[in-house]
Amino acid sequence: MDETPGDGGAAGIHELGSAAVLLYRWTVVHQSLTPAVLSRAAAETGISDREGHRALGSLLNACLLQELPAAPGHPGVRWQPVSPQAAASQLLSDRDAALRAQEESLRTQRR
Repeated sequence: MDETPGDGGAAGIHELGSAAVLLYRWTVVHQSLTPAVLSRAAAETGISDREGHRALGSLLNACLLQELPAAPGHPGVRWQPVSPQAAASQLLSDRDAALRAQEESLRTQRR
């Protein structure tokens, strides 16, 4: 389940590495993740801080974490987990929108 840069398959969805899966599971159990607890989450899942930062990037790119707006008692950046189904739907929707824009651009160029 390693991430292969540039190999997103037909849907543009990358496989997640094991560190990202571990961090995602931790976030599901704890219901949110912040930069302040990322090191603790990494330690509790048995991954290094460096792997934790890379895993966070992978989860954000895969739309498996979404940023929550600042709330009283929760200042700063905070992410909550998103279901894999909702994340895939978001990725496909974004991809579809990009393809529609490219198609329109091609139509305009052909005219």
